[in-house]
Amino acid sequence: MAQSKHLYELQKSDLDIEMSQAALRQLVGKLGESQTLVEARAGVEVEEASLEKVRAEHRSLEEEAEVLASRIKSESERLYGGKVKSPKELSGIEQEVKALKGKKREREDRLLELMEQSDHMQMAVKEKRERLRQVEEEWREEQQQFAAEKTDLEEGLESLEERRQELAGAVGAEELRLYDTLRRSKGQAVVRIELGRCQGCRLTLSVAELQQARTGKIMQCHSCGRILYL
Repeated sequence: MAQSKHLYELQKSDLDIEMSQAALRQLVGKLGESQTLVEARAGVEVEEASLEKVRAEHRSLEEEAEVLASRIKSESERLYGGKVKSPKELSGIEQEVKALKGKKREREDRLLELMEQSDHMQMAVKEKRERLRQVEEEWREEQQQFAAEKTDLEEGLESLEERRQELAGAVGAEELRLYDTLRRSKGQAVVRIELGRCQGCRLTLSVAELQQARTGKIMQCHSCGRILYL
């Protein structure tokens, strides 16, 4: 195979490797928890925390209501038990019972509000959990697919790199250094000749350049310096 064709095939191999490496990097970035999954999990945690806060307040108010009920019972027994004779003291007890009943009603009203609020929040938690379940299921399926694609890309990349080594081994050391230098400086080291023009800089080549390019030997464009392949 002519040297210019060897280098042209080597360049195609390098481009394939670069594309595979880019695809692999992009795929690796998709592995792991997605933003959608993180947000869905956080949504459940927020709703559950809010629900627990309401439940904690409900438990606290229930305890307060029980304490108030106990005090009301105790003071009512004093009020109607006949042991207290003083009208002033009885009036004080009566006012205390009235105040305690008022506080108890406030707690009970708030408990009703919290029960209703808790019902709505439990529905919200249920919806968030169902959404999380769906997201987790989709995420697991995607991860399995990504893992399979990653394996395929890695195997393909290994084959490409082996092919690259074969092609590079068939090129002389001096030609390979020239190719690597042009790749670093110009991105594309080898360009085709089409309609008598260098496809790197689009300039028309001389008859002598075209004739030398046909031999398959290393020939550089007089304008851009890229290796010509015909």
